Amino acid sequence: MSRYTDEDREKVRDAVDMVALVQTRTELKRAGSNSYFGRCPFHDERSGSFHVRPLEKHYHCFGCQASGDPFKFVMETEGLDFREAIENLADRFGVRVEPIEEDSGAAEKRQQKERLMALLDRTAGFYERVLIDSAEASDARELLAARGLNEETLRAFRVGYAPSAWDRVLMASREAGFSEDELVAAGLAQKARGKDGIFDRFRGRIMFPLSDQRGRVLGFGARAMRDEQGPKYLNSAEGLVYHKGSQLFGLHLARPAAAKSGTIVLVEGYVDALALHQAGVENVVALMGTALTDEQASQLDRAAGTLLLALDADKAGQKAMLRAGEIAAGRNIELRGACVLGSRSQSRL
Repeated sequence: MSRYTDEDREKVRDAVDMVALVQTRTELKRAGSNSYFGRCPFHDERSGSFHVRPLEKHYHCFGCQASGDPFKFVMETEGLDFREAIENLADRFGVRVEPIEEDSGAAEKRQQKERLMALLDRTAGFYERVLIDSAEASDARELLAARGLNEETLRAFRVGYAPSAWDRVLMASREAGFSEDELVAAGLAQKARGKDGIFDRFRGRIMFPLSDQRGRVLGFGARAMRDEQGPKYLNSAEGLVYHKGSQLFGLHLARPAAAKSGTIVLVEGYVDALALHQAGVENVVALMGTALTDEQASQLDRAAGTLLLALDADKAGQKAMLRAGEIAAGRNIELRGACVLGSRSQSRL
């Protein structure tokens, strides 16, 4: 696991605008040259007893006694560990940090992953633009609208559309300096059977970016628009950055609300998560139709103390609930069931 030097940690701390950071969770008012007050984000209160001293990068609540620095604030409000908090704040405030590598090949592997994630992020932006602007994506827009999803929600989750041409991502990525090997490694292209060359893996599909807890795109889940396209749902291939067994859809958006409420809601599919998020239930993640894994349970455990299951009312959903109970046993997480969402044909896109 990556570690960071004391110098990098202090560099991140110095770059943090403490008032801007805290105001993502609560409104602050100036009460002196180096003093701000507001309502505490860690407990309910009517009058502001939460004190921030930006020069010292410190906060303290006189009510619940919550206290700490920028790293602890992010850890407590977003359910991150210390390493993730450093990376999160470095991303937010534009600081370049270099982890201390554990072995000689780790630096090269990290650089490869950074290249692939840059390619995936670029491609997600392309899919987003196609969904919004392309005439070809009109049926996809109508389908999403019919499910009650508005543009704000689609933008929040970066939902897009992959055009039906076989080489749109391939050609654009080549022009941007990415190699064919990188396209294949990122799960965006695949080799033609019995022929030389590669082609776009995703074509004519609604695209759901699959991100890590920092919001970095690791892969895609793709929903077909026509019966003859093959599988209704197609995920990125397993590779250097994408691992289906550790993926939870929407986790990066759910973490803050889950950390605040102490509860995270687990649903079956992409649209279930989008619909609940749009309805104000922001502490929701989707399992994407698979059985809960140990890796996913570990992430849920770190995000909140209580896991609320809201899975489909079919045999697969019931089996998933039983599996979740087995996985949750022995962990520091309380498992609860919710009213199920109905059959898969009703709740899934």
